[in-house]
Amino acid sequence: MKAVLAHIVGFAGSAWESLSFHRATKQVKETQEQVLIKILRDNAGTAYGRQYGFDGITSSEAYQGRVPLVEYPSMQPYIERISAGEEDVLFLGAPLCMQPTSGTTSAAKLIPFTAGLRIQYQRAVSAWTFDMQSYMPALLRGKAYWSLSPMVSESTLTPGGILIGFRDDTEYLTPAMGALTRDTFAVPGELGLVQDT
Repeated sequence: MKAVLAHIVGFAGSAWESLSFHRATKQVKETQEQVLIKILRDNAGTAYGRQYGFDGITSSEAYQGRVPLVEYPSMQPYIERISAGEEDVLFLGAPLCMQPTSGTTSAAKLIPFTAGLRIQYQRAVSAWTFDMQSYMPALLRGKAYWSLSPMVSESTLTPGGILIGFRDDTEYLTPAMGALTRDTFAVPGELGLVQDT
């Protein structure tokens, strides 16, 4: 019964994100431009933002002309600075954790997972789950199984003391939605810490 109530509360709380998402799909270019400009404004004071003059970029075209396309090796020195504990490198502040990639095509790479990214992730998950539950209302009555995080050991930290990986998949979500989602899980999140498959 607790899972059903959690699903219903989450469903109701996610309606706005679904509506917002569907509205944005009707003006994709404008929405993406607004998001880009906000990201640039929010991060103009970072080392990367100062290097490429984020404060003077006012359009996606200007961004494309000023900021180069990069692959992970080009970003690795910045990632290492963040891992060492330096703040305001690629984004303002420090990350919530350094999330490892799964490493299916090459060695795992660390990606900073920020509070801002968590909010955007939460918005995407809310729109997705609302739409999914709208089309299949039976999903509101059952338990869920989520598997997002690569397995990491319980005490893994970067040299600067930043946690590597989330310990529980609900940490991808905002604290309120994470607590609500935890009540819908078919298995306890602690199973994610088991190292023996």
